[in-house]
Amino acid sequence: MAISLGIAAITSMAATAARADDPPSVNVTITAKGCEPANLTVGAGKTVFLIKNDSSRAIEWEILQGYMVVEERENIIPGFVQKLTATLDAGEYGMTCGLLSNPKGTLKVTAKGG
Repeated sequence: MAISLGIAAITSMAATAARADDPPSVNVTITAKGCEPANLTVGAGKTVFLIKNDSSRAIEWEILQGYMVVEERENIIPGFVQKLTATLDAGEYGMTCGLLSNPKGTLKVTAKGG
């Protein structure tokens, strides 16, 4: 009995340690007018973006470096949340926020520890 309790405690500690190493997550909501928030700052490395479509049309969300698409999630249905995991270097990026006629957002990626 004591051995099985010890194994359960070790398994539980391992699961907790794995969660502590999970990348940070950021919520982004797309409306008919653009991104909320329109300006984001994250640390360099891996980040999970949770993109919610709060508009009435299927939309996409992109991370841009100049005109180049770095990461994207397409065809997000109204009311749904899609997850996008991106590994980004420090720098300034743009974000498309639904329709191309919407204003673009900005994504600032800071150096680790900065």
